[in-house]
Amino acid sequence: MPLWRPSGFDLTPATLLKVSASDVDNDEICPQHAYVKTHVDSQIIGAHGWSKTYDPEDIPLKQFLAALDKFHAERRSGASFASAQSAAAAVIQPPHPGLRAYLSRALDNYLDFFESREEAHTAPLHYLGHNITRRTTQRGALSFWGAPTYRSGAGDIEVHRLRIKQARPNVTRWAVLAAYVVSQLGGRPANSVTVIDVSLHHSSLIRHNEAMLLERVSPAESDGLFQATARPRALELIEGGDPTPGRDCASCKAVGVCDGLIPMDGVLGQVEKGPYTRSVSATDLRTYERCPARWYMQQKLHLPADEEAESHGTDADRGRAVHLWLKIAHSRGIRCDEADLPDVRDPHHVAASELDEDSYGAALPFLRQHLEHCPLGESVRILSADERQYGWDVTADAVVVSKPDLLYMRDGNLVVRETKTTNLGLPGDEASARDSFDEIVYWLLSLVDRGWRQHYGVESATVELEVLGRSGSALYSYPTTDSTLMLIADTRIMHRVAGWHYDTEWRTKPSEHCRTCPMALWCPDRERYLDAPPHGSTRFDETGATL
Repeated sequence: MPLWRPSGFDLTPATLLKVSASDVDNDEICPQHAYVKTHVDSQIIGAHGWSKTYDPEDIPLKQFLAALDKFHAERRSGASFASAQSAAAAVIQPPHPGLRAYLSRALDNYLDFFESREEAHTAPLHYLGHNITRRTTQRGALSFWGAPTYRSGAGDIEVHRLRIKQARPNVTRWAVLAAYVVSQLGGRPANSVTVIDVSLHHSSLIRHNEAMLLERVSPAESDGLFQATARPRALELIEGGDPTPGRDCASCKAVGVCDGLIPMDGVLGQVEKGPYTRSVSATDLRTYERCPARWYMQQKLHLPADEEAESHGTDADRGRAVHLWLKIAHSRGIRCDEADLPDVRDPHHVAASELDEDSYGAALPFLRQHLEHCPLGESVRILSADERQYGWDVTADAVVVSKPDLLYMRDGNLVVRETKTTNLGLPGDEASARDSFDEIVYWLLSLVDRGWRQHYGVESATVELEVLGRSGSALYSYPTTDSTLMLIADTRIMHRVAGWHYDTEWRTKPSEHCRTCPMALWCPDRERYLDAPPHGSTRFDETGATL
């Protein structure tokens, strides 16, 4: 069988093939991305002047690890634990105050954990670093990054996998590969290897913040585990495969030449690339408009959320239940009918394996209103049902992400369907419906006109807005042939994207949304705007449920 090669571009020959523990552990990584990443010193041929621009603050734990290096350097020089901790804390100075707040807590939590591990060994642990590589052949290497690693006086090695949120107890390929990497360091076999998952968010003084993954395994045992589980996956990553766009697109150094993305040049309305290669969705823009700092902390850094603030109300939960049921039902490729929606006490509805009785019961009245508007039939071909679509705007240097509820072909016309639920009255006409859900309607109009329509080879396309009430429903249509509507859509997208596109500071924007912001834990302005939001306006959450 011939070796796989990328399509649309080529790579210079690699002198080093290096597979990381994170990539081996990632079941969703794009095969082409993995190929490009593991051929570490290859250069892209055929990029026509394009190259990925990297965000210097893209790695949240970078300053944490620098602080940890400082801590151990101070300890080696004879400083006390407390003095070394203070010196390490001074290293944490990221430009964003939210990240600074998180990393300061993370350092305290980790050093509490580390102190307990030294006590368990009854002797100081020697710090080996957090970026460990093991050469396996002349051209091959295995590595992990960002995991503090230690050796005891007895030759026992510990690897601490850091988690931004919570520790996970699963023995993954990451743990297996990491154990294999450290079982032989510098030709010196370890006495044993231990791998522990550690939460930086939770303190060991308050709650259990660790999970033992592998405990005192021998080098022979780690080799056996590696050969059985991690090595086959590592070989798959090196061999590559056709692109499968996903969440990691924006981090791929070949994203600008990937033919797996739908061309959407100009869809974001920007005249030049931003400060670095990014990914954007309608949810990103909505979150950014509410507060740039929230977008940065939640969508970019993925910091732990305030569990109480993040809890969803019944309307939002109902909206998610409706969308999940519709996704499962439409994936069958047949029209929804009354037989698919039995009484709540009947456990045999379409999504019974995914929705509990309460969720199904809350969604049922709205789902019954959908039956009148279900578009599936003999003349309809489903392209996707509630699945992510990935495009590329080369001018803006951005991946464009969307998740239409339903994308289908009907009589040669491309249709994208968005479904919303509401407890209020239904909009009276197309204009009022569009105004109620203008963000998503205009977003889909631009995407379908500047990307999906050309991708699927059709002349005309329509955005459908299905609004489901408890006792009624309505369907509204917006064709891309309406030039006035398209001008408004493109202008709206251009203005909505512009602020986000050039932003590198991500400042707070205090408002009534602060009351329920999931990033309040880390926000310097979290004490402001805690009163009830003003009355007189109707707002909808991300699922379209009325708030």
